[in-house]
Amino acid sequence: ALLTSSAFAGDAVIAKPIAVEDVWVVFKTHFDIGYNATVAQILAKYRGPMIDNALKVIEANRVLPAEKRFAWTIPGWPLQYIAGPDQTPERRAQILQAFKEGALAVHAAPFTLHTESLDLEDLVRGLHFSAQLARDNGLPLPRSAKMTDVPEHARIMPTLLKHAGIDFLHIGCNPASAYPQFPQLFRWEGPDGSQVLTAYTRDYGNGIIPPKNWPAKNYLAMIMTGDNHGPPTAAEVESIRQAAAQHLPGVRIHFGTLDDFLKAIEAEQPDLPVVRGDTPDTWIHGLLSMPVETKLARGIRPLEPALDSLDTHLRAYGLAPGPLAPALAKAYEQSLLFGEHTWGFSGGFTGGFRY
Repeated sequence: ALLTSSAFAGDAVIAKPIAVEDVWVVFKTHFDIGYNATVAQILAKYRGPMIDNALKVIEANRVLPAEKRFAWTIPGWPLQYIAGPDQTPERRAQILQAFKEGALAVHAAPFTLHTESLDLEDLVRGLHFSAQLARDNGLPLPRSAKMTDVPEHARIMPTLLKHAGIDFLHIGCNPASAYPQFPQLFRWEGPDGSQVLTAYTRDYGNGIIPPKNWPAKNYLAMIMTGDNHGPPTAAEVESIRQAAAQHLPGVRIHFGTLDDFLKAIEAEQPDLPVVRGDTPDTWIHGLLSMPVETKLARGIRPLEPALDSLDTHLRAYGLAPGPLAPALAKAYEQSLLFGEHTWGFSGGFTGGFRY
Protein backbone atom coordinates (compact mmCIF):
# COMPACT_ATOMS: atom_id res chain seq x y z
CA ALA A 1 0.00 0.00 0.00
CA LEU A 2 2.91 2.34 0.62
CA LEU A 3 4.37 1.84 -2.86
CA THR A 4 1.64 1.33 -5.41
CA SER A 5 -1.44 3.22 -6.54
CA SER A 6 -4.47 1.95 -8.41
CA ALA A 7 -4.73 3.14 -11.99
CA PHE A 8 -8.22 4.53 -11.54
CA ALA A 9 -10.31 6.09 -8.83
CA GLY A 10 -13.67 4.57 -9.59
CA ASP A 11 -13.59 3.57 -13.25
CA ALA A 12 -13.05 7.01 -14.75
CA VAL A 13 -10.19 7.07 -17.26
CA ILE A 14 -7.76 9.98 -17.29
CA ALA A 15 -7.29 11.07 -20.90
CA LYS A 16 -4.07 13.10 -20.62
CA PRO A 17 -1.30 11.39 -18.65
CA ILE A 18 1.67 13.61 -17.79
CA ALA A 19 5.12 12.63 -16.53
CA VAL A 20 5.34 13.25 -12.78
CA GLU A 21 8.20 15.48 -11.69
CA ASP A 22 7.36 16.05 -8.01
CA VAL A 23 5.84 13.71 -5.42
CA TRP A 24 4.32 15.25 -2.28
CA VAL A 25 4.26 12.75 0.60
CA VAL A 26 1.65 13.38 3.30
CA PHE A 27 1.38 11.16 6.41
CA LYS A 28 -1.85 10.68 8.32
CA THR A 29 -3.66 8.10 10.43
CA HIS A 30 -7.38 7.53 10.03
CA PHE A 31 -9.31 9.01 12.95
CA ASP A 32 -12.25 6.89 14.10
CA ILE A 33 -14.07 8.06 17.21
CA GLY A 34 -15.64 5.23 19.19
CA TYR A 35 -14.90 2.40 16.76
CA ASN A 36 -12.10 0.21 18.09
CA ALA A 37 -12.23 1.68 21.61
CA THR A 38 -14.40 4.06 23.59
CA VAL A 39 -14.22 7.79 22.91
CA ALA A 40 -12.39 8.37 26.21
CA GLN A 41 -9.87 5.63 25.42
CA ILE A 42 -9.24 6.96 21.92
CA LEU A 43 -8.67 10.53 23.13
CA ALA A 44 -6.35 9.25 25.87
CA LYS A 45 -4.35 7.35 23.25
CA TYR A 46 -4.06 10.41 21.02
CA ARG A 47 -3.12 12.70 23.93
CA GLY A 48 -0.47 10.31 25.25
CA PRO A 49 1.35 7.47 23.48
CA MET A 50 0.25 8.36 19.96
CA ILE A 51 1.43 11.97 20.05
CA ASP A 52 4.59 10.87 21.89
CA ASN A 53 5.40 8.52 19.02
CA ALA A 54 4.85 11.31 16.52
CA LEU A 55 7.09 13.67 18.48
CA LYS A 56 9.85 11.04 18.50
CA VAL A 57 9.77 10.78 14.71
CA ILE A 58 9.65 14.57 14.39
CA GLU A 59 12.69 14.92 16.66
CA ALA A 60 14.63 12.27 14.71
CA ASN A 61 13.89 14.14 11.46
CA ARG A 62 14.97 17.62 12.60
CA VAL A 63 18.52 16.99 11.33
CA LEU A 64 17.22 16.57 7.76
CA PRO A 65 16.53 19.25 5.14
CA ALA A 66 13.05 20.74 5.49
CA GLU A 67 11.58 19.01 2.43
CA LYS A 68 12.65 15.58 3.74
CA ARG A 69 11.30 15.94 7.28
CA PHE A 70 8.36 13.90 8.49
CA ALA A 71 5.15 15.87 9.03
CA TRP A 72 2.01 14.35 10.53
CA THR A 73 -1.44 15.61 9.51
CA ILE A 74 -4.27 15.55 12.08
CA PRO A 75 -7.92 16.69 11.85
CA GLY A 76 -8.99 19.71 13.85
CA TRP A 77 -11.24 18.23 16.52
CA PRO A 78 -8.79 15.67 17.98
CA LEU A 79 -5.86 18.10 17.74
CA GLN A 80 -7.67 20.61 19.97
CA TYR A 81 -7.85 17.89 22.61
CA ILE A 82 -4.31 16.68 22.05
CA ALA A 83 -2.97 20.20 22.57
CA GLY A 84 -5.67 21.35 24.99
CA PRO A 85 -5.56 22.40 28.65
CA ASP A 86 -5.83 18.78 29.87
CA GLN A 87 -2.47 18.01 28.27
CA THR A 88 0.66 18.02 30.44
CA PRO A 89 2.52 21.37 30.22
CA GLU A 90 5.75 19.77 28.95
CA ARG A 91 4.07 17.73 26.25
CA ARG A 92 1.81 20.63 25.25
CA ALA A 93 4.87 22.84 24.71
CA GLN A 94 6.41 20.18 22.45
CA ILE A 95 3.17 19.78 20.51
CA LEU A 96 2.74 23.50 19.90
CA GLN A 97 6.38 23.86 18.88
CA ALA A 98 5.99 21.05 16.34
CA PHE A 99 2.74 22.62 15.14
CA LYS A 100 4.30 26.05 14.66
CA GLU A 101 7.24 24.61 12.72
CA GLY A 102 4.96 22.55 10.46
CA ALA A 103 5.90 19.09 11.71
CA LEU A 104 2.36 18.68 13.01
CA ALA A 105 -0.22 19.92 10.52
CA VAL A 106 -3.94 20.38 10.92
CA HIS A 107 -6.28 19.99 7.97
CA ALA A 108 -9.49 21.99 7.77
CA ALA A 109 -12.09 19.31 8.57
CA PRO A 110 -12.87 18.35 12.17
CA PHE A 111 -12.98 14.63 11.28
CA THR A 112 -14.73 12.46 8.70
CA LEU A 113 -18.44 13.25 8.46
CA HIS A 114 -21.67 11.98 7.01
CA THR A 115 -22.13 15.34 5.32
CA GLU A 116 -25.67 14.55 4.19
CA SER A 117 -26.77 14.01 7.79
CA LEU A 118 -25.80 17.49 8.97
CA ASP A 119 -27.20 20.99 8.57
CA LEU A 120 -25.12 23.64 6.82
CA GLU A 121 -24.42 25.45 10.09
CA ASP A 122 -23.02 22.22 11.57
CA LEU A 123 -20.69 21.82 8.62
CA VAL A 124 -19.51 25.44 8.74
CA ARG A 125 -18.97 25.46 12.50
CA GLY A 126 -17.07 22.20 12.20
CA LEU A 127 -14.31 24.13 10.42
CA HIS A 128 -13.81 26.28 13.52
CA PHE A 129 -11.59 23.81 15.40
CA SER A 130 -8.77 23.84 12.85
CA ALA A 131 -9.13 27.55 12.13
CA GLN A 132 -8.92 28.46 15.81
CA LEU A 133 -5.82 26.33 16.32
CA ALA A 134 -4.15 28.13 13.41
CA ARG A 135 -5.18 31.58 14.66
CA ASP A 136 -4.07 30.88 18.23
CA ASN A 137 -0.61 29.91 17.00
CA GLY A 138 -0.10 32.62 14.37
CA LEU A 139 -0.37 30.24 11.42
CA PRO A 140 -2.25 30.57 8.11
CA LEU A 141 -5.67 28.95 8.04
CA PRO A 142 -5.59 25.47 6.49
CA ARG A 143 -6.78 25.36 2.88
CA SER A 144 -7.16 21.58 2.54
CA ALA A 145 -9.51 19.01 4.04
CA LYS A 146 -9.49 15.19 4.26
CA MET A 147 -12.35 12.70 4.48
CA THR A 148 -11.64 8.99 4.89
CA ASP A 149 -13.77 5.83 4.86
CA VAL A 150 -17.06 7.39 3.71
CA PRO A 151 -17.15 6.88 -0.08
CA GLU A 152 -19.34 9.86 -0.99
CA HIS A 153 -20.19 13.35 0.21
CA ALA A 154 -22.92 15.83 -0.63
CA ARG A 155 -22.38 18.18 -3.57
CA ILE A 156 -22.82 21.18 -1.27
CA MET A 157 -19.28 20.53 0.00
CA PRO A 158 -17.43 22.31 -2.85
CA THR A 159 -19.61 25.40 -2.32
CA LEU A 160 -19.24 25.34 1.45
CA LEU A 161 -15.49 24.71 1.41
CA LYS A 162 -14.72 27.27 -1.28
CA HIS A 163 -16.56 30.04 0.55
CA ALA A 164 -14.64 29.12 3.71
CA GLY A 165 -11.28 29.56 1.94
CA ILE A 166 -10.66 25.83 1.52
CA ASP A 167 -9.53 24.86 -1.97
CA PHE A 168 -8.62 21.16 -1.79
CA LEU A 169 -10.49 18.06 -0.60
CA HIS A 170 -9.05 14.54 -0.46
CA ILE A 171 -11.54 11.68 -0.23
CA GLY A 172 -10.19 8.21 0.59
CA CYS A 173 -12.79 5.45 0.21
CA ASN A 174 -13.10 2.40 2.43
CA PRO A 175 -11.68 -0.31 0.13
CA ALA A 176 -14.56 -2.65 0.96
CA SER A 177 -17.14 -0.12 -0.26
CA ALA A 178 -18.57 0.70 -3.65
CA TYR A 179 -17.26 3.99 -5.00
CA PRO A 180 -18.39 6.70 -7.40
CA GLN A 181 -16.75 6.82 -10.82
CA PHE A 182 -14.65 9.88 -10.07
CA PRO A 183 -11.38 10.76 -11.79
CA GLN A 184 -8.36 10.57 -9.51
CA LEU A 185 -7.89 14.34 -9.59
CA PHE A 186 -10.60 16.75 -10.69
CA ARG A 187 -12.37 19.99 -9.94
CA TRP A 188 -15.60 19.36 -8.06
CA GLU A 189 -18.22 22.02 -8.77
CA GLY A 190 -20.94 22.90 -6.29
CA PRO A 191 -24.46 24.06 -7.14
CA ASP A 192 -23.41 27.74 -7.19
CA GLY A 193 -20.48 27.11 -9.56
CA SER A 194 -17.78 27.08 -6.87
CA GLN A 195 -14.98 24.63 -7.66
CA VAL A 196 -12.66 22.81 -5.29
CA LEU A 197 -9.68 20.69 -6.34
CA THR A 198 -10.53 17.13 -5.31
CA ALA A 199 -8.49 13.93 -5.18
CA TYR A 200 -10.21 10.55 -4.87
CA THR A 201 -8.62 7.23 -3.94
CA ARG A 202 -10.23 3.79 -3.67
CA ASP A 203 -8.44 3.20 -0.36
CA TYR A 204 -7.78 5.49 2.61
CA GLY A 205 -4.77 6.82 0.73
CA ASN A 206 -2.35 5.66 -1.94
CA GLY A 207 1.31 4.86 -2.52
CA ILE A 208 4.35 6.83 -3.55
CA ILE A 209 4.48 5.51 -7.12
CA PRO A 210 2.17 7.51 -9.40
CA PRO A 211 -0.12 5.59 -11.75
CA LYS A 212 0.75 5.87 -15.42
CA ASN A 213 -2.24 8.05 -16.18
CA TRP A 214 -1.84 10.65 -13.44
CA PRO A 215 -2.91 14.01 -14.99
CA ALA A 216 -0.33 16.40 -13.46
CA LYS A 217 3.38 16.91 -12.92
CA ASN A 218 2.73 17.01 -9.18
CA TYR A 219 1.48 13.85 -7.46
CA LEU A 220 0.07 13.38 -3.96
CA ALA A 221 1.20 10.27 -2.07
CA MET A 222 -1.31 10.06 0.79
CA ILE A 223 0.36 7.64 3.19
CA MET A 224 -2.25 6.44 5.67
CA THR A 225 -2.10 4.18 8.69
CA GLY A 226 -5.25 2.35 9.79
CA ASP A 227 -8.01 3.21 12.22
CA ASN A 228 -6.45 5.10 15.16
CA HIS A 229 -3.20 3.25 14.50
CA GLY A 230 -1.03 6.32 14.96
CA PRO A 231 1.96 7.70 13.05
CA PRO A 232 4.53 5.58 11.26
CA THR A 233 7.79 4.85 13.01
CA ALA A 234 11.03 6.57 12.06
CA ALA A 235 12.08 3.33 10.32
CA GLU A 236 8.87 3.26 8.29
CA VAL A 237 9.37 6.87 7.24
CA GLU A 238 12.92 6.06 6.19
CA SER A 239 11.64 3.12 4.15
CA ILE A 240 9.49 5.55 2.17
CA ARG A 241 12.57 7.66 1.39
CA GLN A 242 14.52 4.61 0.28
CA ALA A 243 11.66 3.29 -1.84
CA ALA A 244 11.30 6.68 -3.51
CA ALA A 245 15.01 6.81 -4.30
CA GLN A 246 14.86 3.31 -5.76
CA HIS A 247 11.62 3.49 -7.73
CA LEU A 248 11.45 7.19 -8.69
CA PRO A 249 14.88 8.23 -9.94
CA GLY A 250 14.94 11.83 -11.10
CA VAL A 251 11.66 12.67 -9.36
CA ARG A 252 11.75 15.27 -6.58
CA ILE A 253 10.32 13.95 -3.29
CA HIS A 254 8.82 16.37 -0.78
CA PHE A 255 7.54 15.48 2.69
CA GLY A 256 4.87 17.91 3.79
CA THR A 257 1.19 18.73 3.99
CA LEU A 258 -1.95 18.74 1.87
CA ASP A 259 -1.56 22.49 1.51
CA ASP A 260 1.92 21.99 0.05
CA PHE A 261 0.47 19.78 -2.68
CA LEU A 262 -2.34 22.27 -3.29
CA LYS A 263 0.12 25.13 -3.80
CA ALA A 264 2.12 23.04 -6.27
CA ILE A 265 -1.02 22.21 -8.29
CA GLU A 266 -2.10 25.85 -8.24
CA ALA A 267 1.28 26.85 -9.66
CA GLU A 268 1.13 24.11 -12.30
CA GLN A 269 -2.50 24.71 -13.35
CA PRO A 270 -3.06 21.31 -15.01
CA ASP A 271 -6.02 20.71 -17.30
CA LEU A 272 -8.40 18.72 -15.09
CA PRO A 273 -11.96 17.46 -15.61
CA VAL A 274 -14.85 19.18 -13.86
CA VAL A 275 -17.38 17.02 -12.00
CA ARG A 276 -20.83 18.50 -11.36
CA GLY A 277 -22.69 15.44 -10.10
CA ASP A 278 -23.88 14.62 -6.60
CA THR A 279 -22.85 11.42 -4.81
CA PRO A 280 -25.37 10.04 -2.29
CA ASP A 281 -23.75 8.60 0.84
CA THR A 282 -23.90 4.79 0.79
CA TRP A 283 -22.39 4.63 4.28
CA ILE A 284 -25.15 6.58 5.99
CA HIS A 285 -27.18 3.54 7.07
CA GLY A 286 -25.84 3.96 10.61
CA LEU A 287 -28.26 6.81 11.19
CA LEU A 288 -31.29 4.54 10.97
CA SER A 289 -29.79 2.15 13.49
CA MET A 290 -30.55 4.90 16.03
CA PRO A 291 -33.97 6.25 14.96
CA VAL A 292 -34.86 7.89 18.29
CA GLU A 293 -31.55 9.76 18.53
CA THR A 294 -31.67 10.71 14.85
CA LYS A 295 -35.15 12.16 15.28
CA LEU A 296 -33.90 14.14 18.29
CA ALA A 297 -30.91 15.49 16.34
CA ARG A 298 -33.08 16.51 13.38
CA GLY A 299 -35.51 18.24 15.71
CA ILE A 300 -32.89 20.18 17.65
CA ARG A 301 -30.68 21.34 14.77
CA PRO A 302 -33.12 23.96 13.37
CA LEU A 303 -33.59 25.36 16.88
CA GLU A 304 -29.89 26.18 17.31
CA PRO A 305 -29.67 28.97 14.69
CA ALA A 306 -33.13 30.16 15.75
CA LEU A 307 -31.85 30.59 19.31
CA ASP A 308 -28.75 32.36 18.01
CA SER A 309 -30.95 34.76 16.00
CA LEU A 310 -33.22 35.40 18.98
CA ASP A 311 -30.20 36.19 21.16
CA THR A 312 -28.96 38.71 18.57
CA HIS A 313 -32.38 40.40 18.39
CA LEU A 314 -32.69 40.63 22.17
CA ARG A 315 -29.30 42.32 22.40
CA ALA A 316 -30.22 44.70 19.57
CA TYR A 317 -33.30 45.69 21.57
CA GLY A 318 -31.09 46.62 24.51
CA LEU A 319 -31.92 43.57 26.61
CA ALA A 320 -29.25 41.57 28.38
CA PRO A 321 -29.78 37.81 28.12
CA GLY A 322 -27.20 35.55 29.71
CA PRO A 323 -24.13 34.44 27.73
CA LEU A 324 -25.19 32.05 24.97
CA ALA A 325 -22.09 31.48 22.84
CA PRO A 326 -20.33 28.81 24.98
CA ALA A 327 -23.45 26.69 25.41
CA LEU A 328 -24.43 27.05 21.76
CA ALA A 329 -20.91 26.12 20.62
CA LYS A 330 -21.10 22.98 22.76
CA ALA A 331 -24.50 22.10 21.29
CA TYR A 332 -23.13 22.44 17.75
CA GLU A 333 -20.10 20.33 18.69
CA GLN A 334 -22.36 17.55 20.00
CA SER A 335 -24.49 17.77 16.86
CA LEU A 336 -21.35 17.48 14.74
CA LEU A 337 -20.17 14.46 16.71
CA PHE A 338 -23.49 12.74 16.01
CA GLY A 339 -22.75 13.19 12.30
CA GLU A 340 -19.22 11.77 12.62
CA HIS A 341 -18.86 8.74 10.39
CA THR A 342 -18.29 5.99 12.98
CA TRP A 343 -21.43 4.07 13.98
CA GLY A 344 -21.00 1.22 16.44
CA PHE A 345 -17.96 -0.73 17.56
CA SER A 346 -15.62 -2.86 15.49
CA GLY A 347 -16.42 -6.57 15.55
CA GLY A 348 -13.10 -7.12 17.30
CA PHE A 349 -13.84 -4.70 20.15
CA THR A 350 -13.57 -6.44 23.54
CA GLY A 351 -13.74 -3.51 25.93
CA GLY A 352 -17.19 -4.31 27.27
CA PHE A 353 -20.10 -1.97 27.81
CA ARG A 354 -21.45 -0.02 30.76
CA TYR A 355 -25.01 1.25 30.79
